[in-house]
Amino acid sequence: MSSPTSKSRYLFKVWFTCIVLYPIFLLMLRWFYHSVTVLLSLPQALLLSGSAAYLSIPTIVVSLILFKIFTSKVRSINLFKLIHGLVGIFGIVVTFISLPIGSLLNPGNLIIYYCSAIALSILTSILLFKII
Repeated sequence: MSSPTSKSRYLFKVWFTCIVLYPIFLLMLRWFYHSVTVLLSLPQALLLSGSAAYLSIPTIVVSLILFKIFTSKVRSINLFKLIHGLVGIFGIVVTFISLPIGSLLNPGNLIIYYCSAIALSILTSILLFKII
């Protein structure tokens, strides 16, 4: 299942996988808690993935900077993945919370679902890839 990934491509593979998994986890969480039976259409899934990509740009920039710092200082791969995951989750939660109330991308009362879906997609994609 997991394929070895060079350090330079690891971050981008995790980011892309998070963007793909995000609408799936969001739909699963909403179905689990509210029994939503409506499946996402392709345009809705693309819109959610696009908004996730757009909103995660500040987090990916911070992750790239920290990636360069931590690759030379942290020897444990598991510790590195944990730090990377926590930075990603923290960054996207801060991004969602800092969106203006009237913003089109602000999830409003559903923020817990959106943040949980992002956190699940980050954790899943971090566990999916190995760093060599």
